[in-house]
Amino acid sequence: MTAEEIREIAIDSCKTYYEYLHHNNKGIQEVDVFDLEYLPGKNTVIKLRLSAKLFDTEAVFFRNFRNNKDYDPTDIKIIEYDNDKNILLIKPSENILSDFIGLHKNDLKVVSDLKFLVERVKDWYVHNGSKLSLPTRVSKYSEDFQNIDFFQEKNLQPSENQKQSLKNIFTTPFSYVWGAPGTGKTQFVLAYAVLHYIRKGDTIAILAPTNNAIEQVLKGILKMTDKAGIDRKQIIRLGTPSKKFAEEFPEVCEEKGVQKKLAEIDKQIDILERMLNFQNEQQAIDRFMNLTPEFDYLSELSEHIKQETASLAEVNTEFKKKQIEIKFFTENSIKQTQQLEINIAKINSISHKIIKAFTRKPTHAEKEVYEIKKRIFNLNKVLEYSKYELSEISKKKTAQESNLVKLKKNVAVRINDLINQTKYFPEVQSILSNLSIVNIKEIKKKAYTVILHKRDRLNVDKHLFSEYKNHDSDIIKSELERYVYLRAKLAISSTEERLKSVNIIACTLDGYIGRYAESKLNVEHIFLDEAGYANIIKALTLFNHSTPISFLGDHKQLPPVCEINDSSIERDNKFYNMFLWAQSAIFLDTLFSKPKDFSRNQYLINSEFKSENISKTSLNSTYRFGNNLAQILAKHVYENDFTSNNPEGETQIQYINAKKIEGPKSRVSMNEVSEIMKLVYNLKKDGTEDFVILTPYKKQIKLLNNSLPQERNDLKILTVHGSQGREWDTVILSIVDTYDKWFVDTTIPISKGLNLVNTAVSRAKRNLIVVCDKNYWVEQNGQLVSELINCGKEIKN
Repeated sequence: MTAEEIREIAIDSCKTYYEYLHHNNKGIQEVDVFDLEYLPGKNTVIKLRLSAKLFDTEAVFFRNFRNNKDYDPTDIKIIEYDNDKNILLIKPSENILSDFIGLHKNDLKVVSDLKFLVERVKDWYVHNGSKLSLPTRVSKYSEDFQNIDFFQEKNLQPSENQKQSLKNIFTTPFSYVWGAPGTGKTQFVLAYAVLHYIRKGDTIAILAPTNNAIEQVLKGILKMTDKAGIDRKQIIRLGTPSKKFAEEFPEVCEEKGVQKKLAEIDKQIDILERMLNFQNEQQAIDRFMNLTPEFDYLSELSEHIKQETASLAEVNTEFKKKQIEIKFFTENSIKQTQQLEINIAKINSISHKIIKAFTRKPTHAEKEVYEIKKRIFNLNKVLEYSKYELSEISKKKTAQESNLVKLKKNVAVRINDLINQTKYFPEVQSILSNLSIVNIKEIKKKAYTVILHKRDRLNVDKHLFSEYKNHDSDIIKSELERYVYLRAKLAISSTEERLKSVNIIACTLDGYIGRYAESKLNVEHIFLDEAGYANIIKALTLFNHSTPISFLGDHKQLPPVCEINDSSIERDNKFYNMFLWAQSAIFLDTLFSKPKDFSRNQYLINSEFKSENISKTSLNSTYRFGNNLAQILAKHVYENDFTSNNPEGETQIQYINAKKIEGPKSRVSMNEVSEIMKLVYNLKKDGTEDFVILTPYKKQIKLLNNSLPQERNDLKILTVHGSQGREWDTVILSIVDTYDKWFVDTTIPISKGLNLVNTAVSRAKRNLIVVCDKNYWVEQNGQLVSELINCGKEIKN
């Protein structure tokens, strides 16, 4: 394909991938904050302890639940990320600083958004894709490489295979050094190639697909450059370093390199600002102290309101009682009136008139009428008086309600006025913003605590103020402006200035794509480490230079991660070009020499790597594995001439039997979790700290995290993908699967199980412990897991 054709399919795959991630709510990882701490100092630096490992610090944004806003890296500077402890140090920019004052841990989430990276890759191809080509120029030291100055120590002399790889790097435009872990790809081949360029005064670039990988390769390089006496300042690691790397190699890190000078300037800025504000702050404290009577008056009003509220409650009760009483008398009067009407009807009846004709005395009915009229009269008299009493109570009630409203309004006005009077003191005003009639004493105490703290600080500043009190404030302001300018200039230009003089520029592929979208790397050679784990679409961005390019890696380990599965790529025509995201970078040369269909089919049928335009050399002797493990890997993974050169002897291979009781495709094993808990307890009791627990499945990770919270917090429980590019003395591998196996099936290419298990096994420097259903796996012929068990020793917890 031509460069323009490659550009078109690259842009199309970016658009398709972005839409897929967006519509399926993928590509986003929301990470909770376990702890949030404001670090002391002039600048607002916030320390976050995260609940999970960040995929890439260059692809995160921050979600503030206080105001429901998102902030990207242009708003918030990531100062440092401790990959081991999951600690993130961030610094909000001045224009959003107010949004990040007084936050609690639940107010913030760190969101890793891979879609941002996809969009950035697309933009790179839009601007640069038509300039892609395979390198045609060999190193300018193609004749001189034989003069590489190797160290004299026997253990630092390269093998013949390593020398052949060095020759290939210097004499071919596009080379690939293939080797299993511990074969010397970094410390011998890459390091000696880099040293040769540095000694000649040239600059080279080292890239890798992840932060872990770039720091791992740099650690190997730095051992050799330190030994050669090369100043670490000649190496720059662009992007955000892990805490551990930054502490060990501060001179190499982009941010740390200028930290000392920035700290000195910040200290002087802080002093000058404190001197300018000394008198103002002293006056502000005095003004606040004068507000004490207002707090006291508000407290008195508060008590008065409580009393009035209680009195009104009594009046309301009396009012309701009187209403009930009136209702009772009214109903009684109505009943008596009804009875009166009945008795009058009786008197007017013919029968009563006949009786009345024979007597002059009042009849019983006439007597009853008289009594009823008397009762009605008395009831009406009482009713009228009760209504009068109700009217008087109502007036009293209305008056008290009106008075209470006025009191509350007065309090509200005074509270608002009090808050306005503290606008000169933002910290206090923030506290008073929560002031109400029910918390006056509490808020007053909090405000006074801030004031007393401020007064203590001013007492410390008195000795400084005595040195500056004779200085004109305009002179102090001028000096302050000069320091602020120097700081801004240093912060902005430091990296660019260093890039002009360093010998090694190192960063992730994502970091390179983001930084060099509108410019090119001005280097003599580009090296891509962990090339097997890098994908085509990102690695291709290195191919817009004429510079020679060398890949290093092991394509027998994990391939790149793509959210779209292989079956969708194969069957759904809209995902036709997605192989660019899923295929390893070592296959990218075929894009330039073959049709698109050829490259796509290479991925779908999981073709073995065959070099065409890339010149490959192999390293077949490992210094990490013992001969026992090397023989197993030679049989299942690598070529038969793969051997061990480990001076420490055999790798310890062990296993624990944990019967699988869960159903098919459950992807969890509680028995394995139980056995691992016992194992971890014993390892820690024996003093073994450098260990990790790996498993292919996220569901098993969740069970392990719940059962081993300390190991979860120490980030010692990872997926196999998450372990890529790292190593531990002891690796505990939780297999999980049995007859429904998928990611651990090393006999079917489609699952890429061989790559996954090989990656997990390769993380172990001394001891590999496999936890699985032994009775099932010992019967599985041809499986790498079975071979490990057959050659291992059983542990019984």
